[in-house]
Amino acid sequence: MRPDSASAPAPDATLVAEYVLQNMPDVERRAFEARLVQEPELRRKVDEYRTDLERLKKTLPAATASDSAWAAVDAELKRHNALDGIDSENASDQPSAPAGCTESKA
Repeated sequence: MRPDSASAPAPDATLVAEYVLQNMPDVERRAFEARLVQEPELRRKVDEYRTDLERLKKTLPAATASDSAWAAVDAELKRHNALDGIDSENASDQPSAPAGCTESKA
């Protein structure tokens, strides 16, 4: 949720981006989808954002992370888990690389 969401509604451009990127809480997503049914211009903005995003995906190289970057992420996750009392070494749900990212062997 956006930090400013309690003070003012987000502009449509922000809502469109959050919707397309699937970064919207369920309650907000359902409200936004109800608007999509009623507002053709908003649907057009969603379609345009998706088209632009697909174009970027095709033209930009895949994101890669070095072994040292993954080691830093792993260390930070273990630190947070330790603060929460979770045994990282025996946790069954180990994190994986985010979608669209690949590990580098360099």
